[in-house]
Amino acid sequence: MLVLDLRATKYDGSDPRKAKNLLVKASSVYLRGAPLPTQHARPKVYATIRNGIELCSLLHCYLNTAVCCKALGEYTEALAWLHEFHVLDRTVRYNTTRSKPLWDWESCYPRSESFYANICSYRSTLGSTSLSIHNTGSAAYWFWSGFKFLPADDPLVINSSILISAGHKILKKADSISKYLHPEPSFLDRIRLKEPSLQALGSWKKRVPKSRKNLPSRAGCGTFVHKGYLYVLGGDKTLHGTHYRDFWRIKLSTCKQWERLPDYPRPERDLRKLSFFEFGIDRKREIAYYFTGIPLLDVFNLRTLQWGETWTSYIEKPNQKRNSMWPYGMGIKSVPAMSVQSLWDKMYVFGGEPMSTGLGCNLLMELDFRTLEWEKLSGDDGWSRKPPGYDEKGMRLYVMYGDANRLGAKINQEEAGNFNSHAYYDIWSWDLAKGGWRDERIAGNPPSPRTEMAVAYVNHVFAFGGYCPTAPSRSSSDEKVEFTFSYYADTFTAKLDRNADSTVSLHWKQVLTRGFPTYRAAAKLVTDDTTGKMYLFSGYVNTEYLPSDKGDGTSRSFGDLWELRVDLPGSGWENARVDLEDEARNAAAGPWQRCFACGDFGSWKKCGADSKFTCRDIAV
Repeated sequence: MLVLDLRATKYDGSDPRKAKNLLVKASSVYLRGAPLPTQHARPKVYATIRNGIELCSLLHCYLNTAVCCKALGEYTEALAWLHEFHVLDRTVRYNTTRSKPLWDWESCYPRSESFYANICSYRSTLGSTSLSIHNTGSAAYWFWSGFKFLPADDPLVINSSILISAGHKILKKADSISKYLHPEPSFLDRIRLKEPSLQALGSWKKRVPKSRKNLPSRAGCGTFVHKGYLYVLGGDKTLHGTHYRDFWRIKLSTCKQWERLPDYPRPERDLRKLSFFEFGIDRKREIAYYFTGIPLLDVFNLRTLQWGETWTSYIEKPNQKRNSMWPYGMGIKSVPAMSVQSLWDKMYVFGGEPMSTGLGCNLLMELDFRTLEWEKLSGDDGWSRKPPGYDEKGMRLYVMYGDANRLGAKINQEEAGNFNSHAYYDIWSWDLAKGGWRDERIAGNPPSPRTEMAVAYVNHVFAFGGYCPTAPSRSSSDEKVEFTFSYYADTFTAKLDRNADSTVSLHWKQVLTRGFPTYRAAAKLVTDDTTGKMYLFSGYVNTEYLPSDKGDGTSRSFGDLWELRVDLPGSGWENARVDLEDEARNAAAGPWQRCFACGDFGSWKKCGADSKFTCRDIAV
């Protein structure tokens, strides 16, 4: 009776500590005494759930335990229980759809008021908890996601006073936060390190070449670092041009000047745009391979600094018959938006946008640098694109977030097409030794679902910025102008925590900085292989989202270079000479500068403060 009573009630705010303990005990009863929270992405204990009533009751317990923790100011534990809700949700979804897989945006639950209310409340609580620790990106996404989960034309919603009330409440929250940017500049003077397990201090420092000559701004360029040099090839000034074919490098430790290298050799008739392609680096032989989706690779010799080309071959496995001649399709000229990682003698390529589908694909390919032979490891050409990273010690390749381009599928008249794309909220890893995908657990204070974020790995995972096609926002200059998307300039880091059975939890922290690069997607986060320092370059933003006179009226790109410093063990933070108080007065907050006198920001030139210090020109 205890469990059934809890299913029918909610935490009323009277005694959160007592209610929390009672809810945890009730959850354990449902799981036959299993320890909670669980430790894995798909716990076997959830296979013991016998019916929908037990599932709904357990979801309800997790949700209200999180509400109690939030009331107590225990944000780390509150997020842990909300992540447990997410794990249960994904595990049940997997168990019930193995025989008939569903797209991630399709519901697997029965049309029940209880299920709908739990899911909506979970997203609302995750949004409010994120907002309490200044993660405005996650707050905005989950508020809107909760509201969209209750469509106004759904008969179940229309006929339920509970769901109608829930929808109105979460819409009010979503609407109030849509005016914020991520991070929100007006919050910066109030942000403090209140949860060390969920936050870390950091600093972005703009690096200007001593020659004072920046590389022309660009997005979608191919980049890599070798022996302390950042190499940059091609890219686009805006979505509609100019399309660059030049090749440059700069020594990161001195940041003295950009050095021009031989331009890309292939004519435009073979490849019109050098946009959203990447390099694979054979460090032993000092060769950079530029992969555009076809078996012919462009080769840049890092010793002689000269271009060449080489053909590769494809190994067909006996059970691989579809597109057996070349998995991306024959006769194609390019496959953009692929993610590329090099590790030892191999190059790994995931996702991309082949001509055969507008949705994106989930192909995982491996190139052996020694034999120049390709092998298809997994996937086909009908899924989604996502950015990978790698875990050298654990011999695993990681794929995180990304989006399914449902609009592209709609244009191609594909089954999964829709005017609204889908942002993923999951992390997968591929076993480089044995093969096979594994769902990984998300923990801590992670970035909101997004795509085109910049990612790098140096003892920790680091992520910056990106773009979400499903997180509504308002114009920074006119609140009456609304968008269906958001751009980000927030920074996150995660530690890979290995569990006893070798599964991995990525425990995320948001990096709190007083200043930051302008909001952007498709930036490049790279690591100097000689010093371990981390740098950001390139990217783009919609100029309607962030007004600017630098662009073509629809988009603008960036050519600025930034160094990231984060207060983590072994990071050298104590020697970085970071003055956080000075940054609070002077650091650029995205496209804006602060007034030294009043600390305010905006697109004006002077704040009018009675001081010899005045607000500087807008820095867009």
